[in-house]
Amino acid sequence: MIRYLFVFGLMLVAGLIAGGLAAAVGASNPLRLTLTVVGLSTTMALAIAACAWWWQGLDEAAREAHKWAWWWGSTFSLAVGGVVLITLTMAMNPAEMNEALRDTTAIDLVAGGAMGALLMQCGGYFIAWAVWWLRRR
Repeated sequence: MIRYLFVFGLMLVAGLIAGGLAAAVGASNPLRLTLTVVGLSTTMALAIAACAWWWQGLDEAAREAHKWAWWWGSTFSLAVGGVVLITLTMAMNPAEMNEALRDTTAIDLVAGGAMGALLMQCGGYFIAWAVWWLRRR
């Protein structure tokens, strides 16, 4: 638990630093893109290193729980999300859909879809992880 809290705290601090730098530079500064790329790359490298360190500290049962939960939880939730997406797409009137998306840009749709998939996967993972441990207690 201490390892988890340490990694969580480290990522929280990294996120606060990145957000603070972005706010300090401002949207109109040409340096913003460079700082964003460097900041995100550094944060991702730290996150991967912290996760590898955390993973090495887990016992075999915990590792299996995480692997099982990610495989079954994220796969099942994406399948459910796919069914919902296809059903809504086919059930909606195209004119109503065009009206609903009138003020939406392509990047909004791409980012929304990626975030939706990520949230579905994480939600499925957490449910499957809880099921794994409840079945074994």
